[in-house]
Amino acid sequence: MGKQKEAILKGLSNEQREAAETVDRDVLVRAGAGSGKTGTLVARYLLLLDENRDWRPADITAVTFTRKAAREMQSRIRKRMMELASSAGDDTEEKRFWLEHLNGMDSANIGTVHSLCGRILRAHPAEAGLDPAFSVLDENNAAVITGRIVEETISRISADPDHEALLNLYDGNRLTKILTDMLKDREKADTAMTAEEKNCVSYLKEKAAAFLFDSEYADHIAEYRMITDEPDFLKKTKTFGEHLVNMLSGYDHACQAFRKGEHPADCMNYLHEAFSGWTLKTRKDGYEVNAIKIREALREGFPFLVKDYSNPYRDIKWYKEFWEQYDRAEVSLRKIWPELRDAYMKVLDSTGLIDFDAMESMTLKLLRDLPEVRDIWTNRIKALLVDEFQDTNDAQAELFSLLDPSHKHLFAVGDKKQSIYGFRGTNAALFDRRRDEVLADEGKLVLLNATYRTEPELLSPMGGLLDKVMADSGLSGKDHYAAYEAMTIPEKRRDKEDPLPKDQPCVEILLGDIQDKKDDPHGEIIGRMLAERLTEMMSDGL
Repeated sequence: MGKQKEAILKGLSNEQREAAETVDRDVLVRAGAGSGKTGTLVARYLLLLDENRDWRPADITAVTFTRKAAREMQSRIRKRMMELASSAGDDTEEKRFWLEHLNGMDSANIGTVHSLCGRILRAHPAEAGLDPAFSVLDENNAAVITGRIVEETISRISADPDHEALLNLYDGNRLTKILTDMLKDREKADTAMTAEEKNCVSYLKEKAAAFLFDSEYADHIAEYRMITDEPDFLKKTKTFGEHLVNMLSGYDHACQAFRKGEHPADCMNYLHEAFSGWTLKTRKDGYEVNAIKIREALREGFPFLVKDYSNPYRDIKWYKEFWEQYDRAEVSLRKIWPELRDAYMKVLDSTGLIDFDAMESMTLKLLRDLPEVRDIWTNRIKALLVDEFQDTNDAQAELFSLLDPSHKHLFAVGDKKQSIYGFRGTNAALFDRRRDEVLADEGKLVLLNATYRTEPELLSPMGGLLDKVMADSGLSGKDHYAAYEAMTIPEKRRDKEDPLPKDQPCVEILLGDIQDKKDDPHGEIIGRMLAERLTEMMSDGL
């Protein structure tokens, strides 16, 4: 039993305390901006040491997204350890306890996920098939090697007619980015390039068949037929009846065309055209047909049905030609990929280097394939703390799961709304998936919704404004999006003396006369308005 629990938890809110002191199960903390997540992580770290007196800092692994964040966490833990040692007073044993841990922080395992992978690989180089003296290729040098190999590859295929479709589909810059991204995430690229080849038409056929014959909208069609079969239906309903009959006709046309083997894009267009301009949902006489819902589902599942007014030539015919070109380009890309990957790996192998992608994939392979290695690390890592969990990718999420087989050692903090590294392969949907897994395994979800970074007079009006323009419950079903949620003011701050002046408004909204984003595509006018107002306020001493 720990001796310093209350001292460690002092100053934390009820929600922060709940997160920090729950140590018998996995805990996932959804922490909004400015909600004190780092302080909660630090408290969790110290509490684990306080309650497990035979543990050392090396027994706890804390994973942060950047080296800077790791240094900040370690600095804050050291500072709190010094405070706990000082507050021990005449209790020499307690003072010694925290000072020993302070000295032990030199070997603390607080760092990035790649430093964790490096630690595991260096402990088992033979099992991983690595030279024990291997070096890690940093991002700058990796970019140089990748750039050279990609450039050589594009130059080599430029005169080959077999790759004409690929070179026509993508300009040089775009193709360079595609090949570079594939090298950065080779495991995912390998999976994609070796998966069963399925062309665009086959894929569209499956989607069209599912929508026409197996979706909830196919069930609605049977209901609509019953409505139109009622006596004097058209006479009673007039325009509404004509619309409904037209919709059923479009559906029948689409189904017949699909069965005859017409292009699936044309089939779905027949159905979509039957809904054009129809917005009716419910009639006073009791008839209800949600045409809008069906049309939106069509457009979401088949975006090419929506007319692109900025590119009016992009009609169904254009898309069909584009898909054919895309299929030929994919065949070309599948042929290039093994040569590109092998050229890159040859350079790394010849220099005894591994890059970050290899570190992750090799570590995963070790833990997946060798139970004896996995057992060593699950026993060695007695607690696993992960910061910025929303910025992990699929491989990293699997790594954390392998290191937490008992579902009792993981403490993950994140906020789906703050995910900004999708371009690096991170997957914000993992946060929701992990939440579901934690709850299914009797873990705990803690929400930190209070922010300590602003004042009530600023937070309340802005929250009210943003809630109206940004909240979207329809995003809840989309993995990579999260609807806006207003933050709250913590209780202990509500009674705080207000530092803001009372004789002027706390929120000021600048109104402009920009009718269309095209009039200010780069936000220059908006920027000038804001700069002028800030300059004016500074001149007035505000």
